[in-house]
Amino acid sequence: MEAAIDSALAQTRPADEIVVSDDNSTDNTVALCRKYGDRVRVEVNPSGPSGFVNGWNNAIRLAKGEYITILHQDDLLDADFLAEIDRAIEVNPDVLHFFAPCRYIDQNGRVIRESQPIGGGGIQRYSGQEYAEAYIHSPGHIHRCPGVVTHRSIFDRCGYREEAGHIADNDFFIRVGAFTDVVGILKPLASYREHTGSETGHLRHLEINTRLLNDYHFQIVNRADSPMLSKAIFDTFVKWEAEYIHRLIVFGLKAGEFRTAANALQRWFYNDKVSGRIYIKHDTALLKRALKNKMKGVHGSFLIKKAAATPVFAPKGRVMVLAPHPDDEVIGCAGLIQRLVAEGRAPEIVIMTGGEGSHRGCCTVSADAIKANRSRLTSNAMELLGVAEEHIHRLNFPDGGINANHSEAAALAALITGLKPDTILVPHWGEGWPDHTAVRDIACKLAPRAEMWEYCVWMWYYNIWRGLDWKSAAHISLTTKEQTLKNKAINAYIQPVAPCGRPWSGVLPAAFVAAHRKGTELYFKVK
Repeated sequence: MEAAIDSALAQTRPADEIVVSDDNSTDNTVALCRKYGDRVRVEVNPSGPSGFVNGWNNAIRLAKGEYITILHQDDLLDADFLAEIDRAIEVNPDVLHFFAPCRYIDQNGRVIRESQPIGGGGIQRYSGQEYAEAYIHSPGHIHRCPGVVTHRSIFDRCGYREEAGHIADNDFFIRVGAFTDVVGILKPLASYREHTGSETGHLRHLEINTRLLNDYHFQIVNRADSPMLSKAIFDTFVKWEAEYIHRLIVFGLKAGEFRTAANALQRWFYNDKVSGRIYIKHDTALLKRALKNKMKGVHGSFLIKKAAATPVFAPKGRVMVLAPHPDDEVIGCAGLIQRLVAEGRAPEIVIMTGGEGSHRGCCTVSADAIKANRSRLTSNAMELLGVAEEHIHRLNFPDGGINANHSEAAALAALITGLKPDTILVPHWGEGWPDHTAVRDIACKLAPRAEMWEYCVWMWYYNIWRGLDWKSAAHISLTTKEQTLKNKAINAYIQPVAPCGRPWSGVLPAAFVAAHRKGTELYFKVK
């Protein structure tokens, strides 16, 4: 509690008021707060405890200010939090809800993890629907309760609902967009504390799992009350309801609470007319998907085993890597790139498109913004691998529409003529994506004298068993150090997220990413 109050008092832009709403606690909270004198106003609810949601609403009623932020007793605000929010309000006076991401700290205040990098760290204005999608679909949510400022008029129309239960904050953040646009300051300005004493630290307990199951079911049943609850968000809640059904079945059986397990099983078989799901059918579909991914894993293991019997790949002379999209070069060739850098012959990395198709139909982020951010991620990944900016060449083919007739092909021809690569790496013919096969075909036409090798990106994911010319294959077995660095470079692409909460590089299948973390790169010589 003291640390939370101290962080509120340490603001560079002083708070107009600090109110502590005590829910008739039995510890020394009141005495502690009164040490601060008139800098902190303490109000006690003599009829408490009334539950954390009522506690929030009571604190809101007690506040006199125009803008209100709720700070939990164990969370912290950065010293410049209010100053940053103040500036955002000045620029967006019509907006009634503001947020900043938070970092995660343990009970001793040590940082457990930082929030995912969002949108380059600037200020982003969202429509209500964009905000709801970003909040739900960002890894770990785009923000948590500390670091949120809301105009008091919003609470009159869209307060925290006690019946929303343990996810009353999620419920509020989804509904708030029906009344205002939202502005995010996309850098951490608060700290959210995670510790084993919290309810979220005891998710194995039957009681908390039962509550969360009922809370997500409440969202599903009351879908009509949340105009921002899109199909994607609705499906997310259905997924979580199914998850808590699974937990209660398993944990109930383990704990010998057979009634709990039986009730969960009944819900598993029940035809939920509101969600339109029979969860046993839902899980059957998931099982089929899991089996498909298992087969993809078997295919990857087959490739690794076959690759181990091939020679070690050692490309000749000056090397050029043609990447259809920003990230293909790292996913397919990061181990090779490291070795070439270590030998003092850094490869020329040619990024054929800006990758603007990664968010097509996903959100309102402009194509130029997507290209700019993916270009930034390329620089970050290449820096990790030791490739200087002078070796990165960005062409401007349209994402999803590469062909030899585009004027950009002339730029690639000039690049090949000027750099005179001895070896050119292109995507494998079995990649499946049109841009990948188009890059291969164009390069073969433009540089017939260079030695051509195919590298594998989606080959590890697609179940291609036949037609692979193993007599022309070579491989690299990455050392632990090389794989660790490759993982960091992959993460540099797939972890930073756009303001909508999804990665700039698009959502890549988990099985696909896992295949590239197994320590093998595979190459085929083009005859």
